[in-house]
Formats: sequence, C-alpha cells, structure tokens
Amino acid sequence: MIEDFIRTLEILSVAPAFVKYSIEKYLYINSADQNQILEEMASKFMSSTETLLGDKPSPGGYYTGVWCRDASYILKELLLMGKEQAVARWIEWIWQHQLRPSLRVVHGRGSPDNGFKMSVVNEEFFKRFSGSLPTSIQYNYCEVYAKSPDIDSTALMISATCRLILSIDNREFADRLIPHLRNAIGYLESRDVDGDGLVEQGPNEDWMDTMLRSGKTVYSQAVWAAALRDWCELSKKMKMYSEADIIEEKLKNIISQVNAKLWRNDSYYADVLEPNDFDEGRPAITQDVSLFLLLQDAGDYRVAGTLDAIKKHLWKELGVACASPSSKTGPCRIKAYDYQNGAIWPWTTSFEILARMRNGRLEESQDLLKKTLPYAALEWMNPYTKSSGAYPFRTGIAAMRTAVRQVQNIV
Repeated sequence: MIEDFIRTLEILSVAPAFVKYSIEKYLYINSADQNQILEEMASKFMSSTETLLGDKPSPGGYYTGVWCRDASYILKELLLMGKEQAVARWIEWIWQHQLRPSLRVVHGRGSPDNGFKMSVVNEEFFKRFSGSLPTSIQYNYCEVYAKSPDIDSTALMISATCRLILSIDNREFADRLIPHLRNAIGYLESRDVDGDGLVEQGPNEDWMDTMLRSGKTVYSQAVWAAALRDWCELSKKMKMYSEADIIEEKLKNIISQVNAKLWRNDSYYADVLEPNDFDEGRPAITQDVSLFLLLQDAGDYRVAGTLDAIKKHLWKELGVACASPSSKTGPCRIKAYDYQNGAIWPWTTSFEILARMRNGRLEESQDLLKKTLPYAALEWMNPYTKSSGAYPFRTGIAAMRTAVRQVQNIV
C-alpha cells in the first residue's frame, strides 16, 4: 500500500512538469546546432544556461525532488556563480535529512534483494546507516532507492559542503556542519566490508540505478577518495592537523588499492563486480571511471591507458556512451543506448573532458566538448535514435559549465 501511495504522489507531482518540459525539450533538440565553432558554442551555452540553473538544487525537467548526488554538482556550480547564500541555505537543509528515526524514509525500490519493492525502513536501518544521506528528498518523505544508502550521494555532498566552507569565512556555519560531515565520513568508512580501504556496494547503489553494479566500482572509490581529499583540506583549514594526517594516509591507501585491484589486464581501470543473477561476465570499461583519473597523477600510464580504452570502446559519432549496453537491467528493462544502458550523459562526459585536459589531451577535450554542448541540457541521449531524458537537466548543465570554464582557462 505504501508503494502505491508513493507512486500516486509521484505521478501527480510530475504530470504538469512532464507536459511542459516535453514541449520545451522538443524545441531544444530541434534547435541544436553542431556547425558552430567551439568558442561560439561555449559562449552561447554559458549565457543561455544561467537562467536554466536558477538557484535550486533539484535536477529539473520532470524531477521535482532533490537528489543528493545531483544537488552536489548543481550547488558547486552555483557557488562558482557567486550564489553563496543560496548554496549555504540548501546545503544546510540537505544535511537536516541525514538519516535519523524522526524522518519518514522508504527504501528498496531498486534492489533485487527486496524484489524491487519499496518498504518503510525500521529502527535497525537507521542505526546501521547512521550518518548517510538518502538518495532523494521528496515532499514529506525521503527515499533510499536501493537496499542500502548510495555511497555517491553521501560522498559527493561531503565534497560540495567542504568546498563551500573553504570558500567562505564563517566559523559558526562551519561548526554547525562539521559534525554532519564527520558522521558522514564514518558512514562511508563502514561501507568498507573487507578492510582494504575500498568501499563495497550492492546493486543499484550508485548513480547507475538500473545497471545492478555490485562489488567494488571505480566510480564509488573516486567519490569516496574525493570526499576524503576535501575533508582533509577542510581539516587543515580548521587546524585539525592530526585528523588531516590520518585522512591523508587513508586517501593514499585508496589510490594504491585501486591501482592494485581495479587496474585490469594492464589496459584500463574497471569495476570488480560480484557475480549475481544479472551479471554478464563483466567488468567492461565505463565512462565514469574518468572521475578517478582526476585523482591520479597526471601522465600516469594507467590514466593514459584508460583514456585510450574509453576512446576505443565508448566514443560514438555524437558523443561518448556511458557504458557498453547490457541485456540485463533492473528494475526497469532498458533498451541498448537508452538511459544508463549506454546512452550519452553530459554529466559523466564532463569528467572525461576534464581528465583528458588534465593529461595534456586538449584537442580531444575540445572535440568532446563540441560533440556534447549541443545536447548538454539533456539528462541523456541515445546516440543513434536521439531519444533522450529530462530537460533541462541541471546536473548535466552544471557539470558541463565546469568543463567549459576549465577548457576556456587553458585555451
């Protein structure tokens, strides 16, 4: 009954937005022009997307709630746009939804262990996952999409919060948020089941919430490491030097363990997935490993090998597929090159653009930017049929604006 009720609320809340943005998306797609020169495209994109971003951290389009992972990218970009007060207000509001018994929370809709059915969490759930953030904050309830809270939702908000505190001079604000950050770090440490410093996840416990990745994913190690990096920098600013030293050692260990365990076939970084009913004998390379490349030393041979492999296996005429398609997805059956099953995502493409630029591959970065900018306000796009996701998708807009800034600073 709770699942039917929640779905009714969702349908009622998104219906008006769905109609509105379906019309606007059609106009946007049909006005896309790839024949402009890159400088002109970048300038037009930056000016036209300021109003699309607004000052709210919801993904946009027909999404009406706040997804913590998406909010992290949107809020980082709003901070770069000088909207510190709005960012501070939203970040504090998000941390008020750190899991605790007084919140109304459901979970399991994306979990095969739960039969892809939603249920209300119990007291043991709150104790076990204390310190974590939900996948999304909806009207009058929160949702943990899979069986356990996402690693990236919590880790990315740690990074966004640290960046905010580091950029403003407000000790009172910092003191209010640091306990939340410390509890969140503790939660992420608890996701290291075997004690090697790397976090493990269950199916659909990351942004790819239909691809059922379970085990050690490169992407989740990247967001975990980035959270520690930013927490370390904040600790130093707050003169917590002993804590910063400990964090630095943990960060070095994560990078060392990824190099030891997730560097595959002397060719590229790839996930080490646990076998399950949905596994097809992967790992295969995914575009989101690019996020880890931003933490690795520039010029490292493993970075070069991974970038070469992404270009060989995932580059398409119109952009980069986020992954090689799988015949098994869940809870929804997703066709090849739709949604997370191999579609082009401007959000994750921004990681690759930054990684290529950081490693001296400016021409490739510019090429990717030129391919992606005409569709950068879309959630995702099928490179063959041009079917697509939500519009305007603020997560992708925010991430691509960061990439544009970096390319413009170098050129």
